[in-house]
Amino acid sequence: MKPTAPNRRVPRRVDLGLSLGLLFTLAITPAATPEAPIDPLPAPDYSFDLLSCSVDEGIVEAGDILNLDFPDPNILLDSEMLGLVSMDDDLNALSASDPAVALEETFALLFSVHAATVGLAPPDPALIELHVPYNVTDQAIRGHAAGDQFMSTQLFTRSGVHGGAIQNNVLTRNNYDEGGTDFSAQPPTSAYEYPQDELLDVVDATAQLDRVEWPVIYVYFSLTPTSPSLEELPIYSEPSGADIFYNSNPIAWAPTDLYAAHDHLQLDAQDDIDALIVFDDNNNGWYDGTDQVLFSLAPGSPSLETIPGASDQGAAADVFSVTYDQAPILFAAAADLGLGGEQDNIDALDFVFCDDALFCAAQHGIRAIRGDLDGDCDVDLADLAKLLATYGSCAGDQVYDPVADIDTNGCVELADLGILLSAYGTALE
Repeated sequence: MKPTAPNRRVPRRVDLGLSLGLLFTLAITPAATPEAPIDPLPAPDYSFDLLSCSVDEGIVEAGDILNLDFPDPNILLDSEMLGLVSMDDDLNALSASDPAVALEETFALLFSVHAATVGLAPPDPALIELHVPYNVTDQAIRGHAAGDQFMSTQLFTRSGVHGGAIQNNVLTRNNYDEGGTDFSAQPPTSAYEYPQDELLDVVDATAQLDRVEWPVIYVYFSLTPTSPSLEELPIYSEPSGADIFYNSNPIAWAPTDLYAAHDHLQLDAQDDIDALIVFDDNNNGWYDGTDQVLFSLAPGSPSLETIPGASDQGAAADVFSVTYDQAPILFAAAADLGLGGEQDNIDALDFVFCDDALFCAAQHGIRAIRGDLDGDCDVDLADLAKLLATYGSCAGDQVYDPVADIDTNGCVELADLGILLSAYGTALE
């Protein structure tokens, strides 16, 4: 039997500092109703980290691979199917084999972030005009970005940055609802809302795992450095959070093998891979040939200081690439993804094929009208009155209303009024 993990609570990351007046305003404001994407992304396979409230409450384990259900996530693969022996094991990154991605194909990155992440890029006006105004910075201010998934509005090939509309991101899955393919993650809140004193679920691994009818096959993963099962799984030298493991058919209880040790990836034993995309080109479960791995490293990983081109700040939100017998290189800087805050940290990686970044954002992003302050899906006189009531205030002022701070820069000012007036008279279709 697995030992019981101690109870853990997720610390609150953002102190919204809401005044009693604002709390009253939120209490009487009608519930906002953002819309599901025009074309929701396929339902993900994913994992919650060890500090998530759903793990703390025993609903799932941090080593389980989950998929969408309601109101709680469904356990697709129990951690024991991956050879994990302890409730303290924490699945830290997850990938399918992705062998059929040609070098010239363009795609957008899908990513989730750690609870400390704040982002650097406010919602872009072009995305607001497309009715997809939510991004990392916006959701971090609202206090629940860690349970979401975002899509880059920069495009990539396997060689790196290909181009795109803007260096930013758009919300594709909310933690609990609105996306059509969400994470059933806590708190049960809308992308528009500001939950108070809630425990959080943190999404720390995502993938679209390969399936042959029902069985799930070809699972690649890494574990946190403190996971007890690192001492039990096959290794090349010393156990490391930068080792990548492979299971060919966990439904059939196939044994877990080593795909690539940290040595093979030319990473430090103290590194911690916490986001992962594996292009196993020959689909053989062994790092060789033309295989390529895209990855992100957790804060404190020594290689963040040595990989050429890593961001001076927020390097844990950089994405790196390594190919067989080559040293790691920078694949996408944090700024390419609208990230780069000092504590920014990517916790999960996936991708979606795309050849037009703005079109993909409009199709896959959760929709709303920025400027619809009362959540009735119309920008009208009521919204203008709500903004004018707090005009000129900044965060910390008694009358400051973050809902009216449309560009999320901390103050309600002319730019916010301009955005509202540009959308005045429009409604979400």
